[in-house]
Amino acid sequence: MIDDDLSVRRSLARLLRASGFEVFTYDSAEAFLSNPAADTGICLVLDIHLAGMSGLELADSLDEQERPVPIVFISAQDGWIPPERRANNGTIAVLLKPFDQTALIEAVSRALAAS
Repeated sequence: MIDDDLSVRRSLARLLRASGFEVFTYDSAEAFLSNPAADTGICLVLDIHLAGMSGLELADSLDEQERPVPIVFISAQDGWIPPERRANNGTIAVLLKPFDQTALIEAVSRALAAS
């Protein structure tokens, strides 16, 4: 999970762990990229608006590197996901903050099933 807001990272990590998911958190796209991780069996819960590299830039970078990772985008602002990114196979869901906890759990479950 990547979000630059510590309280969001903590609360969503707690929710996902309570739902049985293994969770790793990062405060930036750069922190995620600098930590070697497997690309299979993972899902990114990814904030769109991050300091430094944005969530969309990270998703594009992963695509360019041919590292297909299912992504659940989260954002406080609607309309920031280009239509081509919404239609991308890697995009599982786009959730607007505040979102229903069940919607996040279902989206992560779908993402992991697809990876």
